[in-house]
Amino acid sequence: MCEISELSKNKAKKALEIFKTIGTKIYSEADYQKCCIAQRSILYKGEYKKLYRGLPEDIELKETKLQENARIFYFNIEPEGRCYVVAIRENHLETKKVRR
Repeated sequence: MCEISELSKNKAKKALEIFKTIGTKIYSEADYQKCCIAQRSILYKGEYKKLYRGLPEDIELKETKLQENARIFYFNIEPEGRCYVVAIRENHLETKKVRR
């Protein structure tokens, strides 16, 4: 689900800036806040379930907003301080679908 090639110019630039910050300044969860990278936990519900496909059950997915509806979905492994990207989306996943 990588749509980085479909991101508009500003969103792609923002994604690269975030990756650069993560790669050079983030070593723990606390560093995200220090570097002004807002993250939100993603629950295993609705359309988000497909992001968890193939991941261990104890993984906590997070999302960071790029601009407008574009998002990076990822998880962190501590104490290594590593970030693993699961998906980059131009449009946010549909989370309010009514299923019949």
